[in-house]
Amino acid sequence: RLEQGYNAHSYDACKRGLVDAIQDVDADVIVLNEYCTEKSFEKELKDLGYSYVHCAAVDFPTALATRLKVKEQNEIIMSEDRSALLAQVHTKDDDELVWVIGTHVNYFSGEQRMKEMQVLLKELEDMHIIGGNMKARVVLVADLNQQRENDYTPDEWERIRSGMLYRRSSQDDGVAKMLADRGFVCAWDSTPPPDTNWETSHAPATHWSGTIVDYSYGCNVSPLAVSIGCAGWSDHRMTVCDWSLL
Repeated sequence: RLEQGYNAHSYDACKRGLVDAIQDVDADVIVLNEYCTEKSFEKELKDLGYSYVHCAAVDFPTALATRLKVKEQNEIIMSEDRSALLAQVHTKDDDELVWVIGTHVNYFSGEQRMKEMQVLLKELEDMHIIGGNMKARVVLVADLNQQRENDYTPDEWERIRSGMLYRRSSQDDGVAKMLADRGFVCAWDSTPPPDTNWETSHAPATHWSGTIVDYSYGCNVSPLAVSIGCAGWSDHRMTVCDWSLL
């Protein structure tokens, strides 16, 4: 998350923390949510080797940057304030293509999250990226704003569920099932399981609430390693995935 607020010092510290985290990860593609366009930050990304930097044109924008060669790019508007960025990138050896999608669905309404994901998946089907016998390789990176029951122990889920009931929020917006029905697999659900930087029975929290809302899904790709760590001065932690092609 990168937003320019009233305190310039805090903003500069946030920006520095994110740049340091990005530099440490050394990823070929990065996705940032709640990103406000800031030219000096984009310059720092380009100084780190990210030749392609694109920011969504909605109220809650996502930014996608890559140092890989981009063959095709698009933005899918999912609602009046949410969208998804798409970039089809060449692998490092330039032999294969992979679609990378970054998005951030509605925070308040499970029904709205489902509607937004329906729009996105329908557009991907119309673009012949998913559906039918499509063999396109796709990585979907998203703040889905919904916890999944299978990511927690029964006791943990009961505490989370109690909070949902108190807030009258959705316990299952159906988005995870929609993705699974279209061939997407969450990185840490894969078989065989990837290497991780945690030893617990499930992934650690990605959000200040102590829950998991940030996910990486793949279709026709397989995760080799997944780590969840700090992203300086953000209210979310950073999810990092290494993917191999199927």
